[in-house]
Amino acid sequence: MQTDPQSNENAWASFSHEDLKVFSVLVPDGEKFDFERLSGMLAYVLYTLQKHQFIVNVLETERTLPKDNEIRTIVKSFQNENSYLIENLKQQSQIILSRVVEEHANQIVQDKFIGPAEKMVKDNLGSLEKTIKGSTNFWISVRASILASFFYSLLIATAIFIATSALPDTKFARIVRILFETEKTESTQ
Repeated sequence: MQTDPQSNENAWASFSHEDLKVFSVLVPDGEKFDFERLSGMLAYVLYTLQKHQFIVNVLETERTLPKDNEIRTIVKSFQNENSYLIENLKQQSQIILSRVVEEHANQIVQDKFIGPAEKMVKDNLGSLEKTIKGSTNFWISVRASILASFFYSLLIATAIFIATSALPDTKFARIVRILFETEKTESTQ
């Protein structure tokens, strides 16, 4: 029994139309390319992977492609904006994206701030030790220690400021906000 090629094209076009509905549920409209839009796109990729896995599983178990109505049922289950499946995809994509962004931010802080600061300290440690050992004045050593502590604290504060302002939704940024708010409320009491 042969099937009409045009009817197969219409079936796939119908699935594409159904996929567009899922895409519009997962990816918010707008010209702005922000975290929510990017995580929606990642959620759509996760949806496509789940649909692909369903087709592969049916193909492996039944040795045939799933019927059009089976695929359409799967796709339609993802079209309700308030469904558990959609919320689950959104949460998974936000978790994945947050982890990637957090790891990337940590690497940037390490490469741009902490690494060069450690190198500078290592490079100047020998001359600082000679200066301190050669000095007979106790107060010169105290001033050098205070100055080194100040620069180190300034470096750490800068790294924290940059990390929290660049990535306001990370665990680290939330912890800093909580500590700051706690300190502010304690100082007002």
